Amino acid sequence: MASGISVDIFGPDLAVVMVQAGWGVEHKDTIVNALKETTGINDVRVRVGWDRVNKDHGGEGLKEGWIEDEKEGEEDGTSFTIMENGVKYLYNPGETQKTGFYTDQRDNRSLLSSLCSGKSVLDLCCYVGSFSLNAVVNGGARSTTGVDSSAKAVGLAADNARVNGVEGKCTFLKDDVGKFMKRMREEGESWDVIVLDPPKLAPTVKGLSRAVTKYTTLNRDAVKLISPSGGILLTCTCSSAMTNGGSDGNLFTETVVKAVRNAGRTGRVLKKTHTAGCHAGGGEYLTALTVAIDPIEGDGGEGEEEV
Repeated sequence: MASGISVDIFGPDLAVVMVQAGWGVEHKDTIVNALKETTGINDVRVRVGWDRVNKDHGGEGLKEGWIEDEKEGEEDGTSFTIMENGVKYLYNPGETQKTGFYTDQRDNRSLLSSLCSGKSVLDLCCYVGSFSLNAVVNGGARSTTGVDSSAKAVGLAADNARVNGVEGKCTFLKDDVGKFMKRMREEGESWDVIVLDPPKLAPTVKGLSRAVTKYTTLNRDAVKLISPSGGILLTCTCSSAMTNGGSDGNLFTETVVKAVRNAGRTGRVLKKTHTAGCHAGGGEYLTALTVAIDPIEGDGGEGEEEV
């Protein structure tokens, strides 16, 4: 990873470059050739990530998406099977967001699986189902429900469950997560473990105030769906402005603590984690908090940071 460039390598056959700076587009050929020489991978594809490539980095006329001369095979549906943490995924870079798979969450998915034995799991903003699949395949979860607003993502998640032979334990639904949580509260539903991994809500510091409100609401509503007997919330932000803001750079933690209180629950922040080790150097844009939510009749217990 470098400023404005990230590379995901999917096994021995494919590398995908995510370009978020105009200089990356300008030197695309050099970057691609260097990757081929270094990795021995011949299929290297380049995707432009943000409109700010145009606005801030001199990428005049570029739109988000694949650079045409680097997307061979996308139109004919070329796909790959990739594996992470022993879980298989069907992968077509032309059918998914960014590089197609969020490798930066690898360690957090593994962490989640260690908390799910015999539990019911709700996976909010589930994308292609990676947290759900880790919970079942590696964690022995009793059941998982994944929710995402993208029909394409939900379809891929269901396909991935079938590839891993766990479709009977995984349900994936297309829905707005906010509306879904409201409906589930009204119906009295709850889960033992909840994952909340929304898209970037604060792309820049300018949008931070609005993002804090949104993160507070989403986390509050998720906590309200934790089982009355207690459970776990794994909540994430991929907005560096959230990770680095607030007092002592703990704005996201402060926001989640407030959300738990607003939900009328108590608990403890057990762990704060960031990206997988292969993303060293820029890893703190992603923050995940593992929060133990106490039973409704509980006294708060002991822990590293009480909410």
